[in-house]
Amino acid sequence: MSAQLAIITGASSGLGQTFAQHLAQQGWDLFLTGRRTKRLQSIQTQLKQKHGIQVHIQCANLLKAKELQDLIDKISQLQRIDMLINNAGFGNRNDFYKASYNEQNQMLQVHITAAARIIHEVVPKMKHRKKGAIINVSSLCAYMPAPLSYFYCSSKAFLVSLSECMHIDLQKHNISVQALCPGFIETEFHSRMGLITARSWLEQKLLWMKENDVVSISLRHLSSNKVICIPGFINKFIYHSVLFLPKCLYYKISAIQSNKLKTSHLIA
Repeated sequence: MSAQLAIITGASSGLGQTFAQHLAQQGWDLFLTGRRTKRLQSIQTQLKQKHGIQVHIQCANLLKAKELQDLIDKISQLQRIDMLINNAGFGNRNDFYKASYNEQNQMLQVHITAAARIIHEVVPKMKHRKKGAIINVSSLCAYMPAPLSYFYCSSKAFLVSLSECMHIDLQKHNISVQALCPGFIETEFHSRMGLITARSWLEQKLLWMKENDVVSISLRHLSSNKVICIPGFINKFIYHSVLFLPKCLYYKISAIQSNKLKTSHLIA
């Protein structure tokens, strides 16, 4: 029997790379995609040598229609797909009304259009085999509208809603669906956004999580048949606090924080 195969987008760094490492340790074959060819090749070599698995890579910029279609064509040729991890994404801190709309629209193309297109290709294969798992990497900020994060918060909220809709339809086909909603993680994601990892020892201990911990929780959570995965006690506390906080009060707090945005953290 052939090894199980997982497709991971955004696999050249951060959570995507960590998911690849965890699954490789469990003997999974991998199909990795990302924008940085050299990084993907390095990860491919490392995982094949260390774990003796098959690792296929496909460099693809999901903003480019041809490269996305080439990726879809490659996926269509796969005989089996046991897991899909939609991890590709990015963030920004631009003023929506001052920044280029086309530049901001790229986030919708990656977080929504590309993710949905890949899911559309993968699910029929899983349904045919009556088995599979899909993890859509969303964010805690899907539940926390934030200043200067219009498309980021909205697109991450879309992934949560999409995952819930999928779960309703796909559970009868033995396909698990998860929306992974982390908070602060010590990854390149926050570094590229220019965010400080932590301003105090206490803040780092309370708010920031390690990539390995987030991925371990996510993979364990798949077997629970619960769609929403919020890793970390503090993140769960924040999530439930926001749910019970009156919206008018939340908006006022957020408005005050927007004036301090340059020196504050953004939930990612």
